Amino acid sequence: PVSQDHINHYFSTHILVNDIIPSGRFFGWTDRIGTGYPFGDLYGTTCYLFTGLLHLISFGLIELDVSYAFGIVLVWLIPALAVTAWACRLGGPMSAVAAGMLFVLDMGADREGGWVYAMFHGVWPQQLGAGIWLFSLLSLFRLAEKMTTRRLSVAVILMGLSLWVHPMNTVVLALSGLLLFSPFFITYRTT
Repeated sequence: PVSQDHINHYFSTHILVNDIIPSGRFFGWTDRIGTGYPFGDLYGTTCYLFTGLLHLISFGLIELDVSYAFGIVLVWLIPALAVTAWACRLGGPMSAVAAGMLFVLDMGADREGGWVYAMFHGVWPQQLGAGIWLFSLLSLFRLAEKMTTRRLSVAVILMGLSLWVHPMNTVVLALSGLLLFSPFFITYRTT
C-alpha cells in the first residue's frame, strides 16, 4: 500500500524501528517527523510496532516494507476477528462466519469504513484501535460474568492498548467506562 496516509505511517514505522527503539525508548523527540509534536503523541507507537514487528524480531533480516505489509494484514484481521467473536457471542457460529466474511469483503467507501477507508486512505491505525476496543468490550462482559483479577487485567490492558494505538479511541473508551455503570451491565452482571 502506497496511497494516502500509508506514506506517513510507513515513515513513522521506519523512524520507530531505526531511530527511536535503538535509542532505548518508544516515544520522544525526533527531528525527522512531528513538526512540534514528540513522536508517539499524535499517534501512539503501538500501531507502528504492529507494522515493524517482523523487522524488529528478525533483527533486520526481514525488510521493513515486507514487515509493514504483514503488519497491515494483521491490522485487517484483528477487527475481523473481533467482529467474528461478537457475532459468535450474540448469534452463534453461523453468525460469526457470516460477520467475519462480510467484514473482510466489505469494500466500504470514503469515511464510511471498510477497505477503502482503512486501507486505501491509510487510516488503518483507527481501525486497529477499534478492533482492539471491541475485544476490550468482550473482556468487560467476561468480567461481568465472573470477576477475577485476570479478567480485570485483560480488560484494562486491552483498553489501554486501544488508546495507545489511536487517540480517537478516547471517546469510545469513555463510553465503555459508562457502560460499567449502566443498568444493562448491572442487570447482566446479576443474572
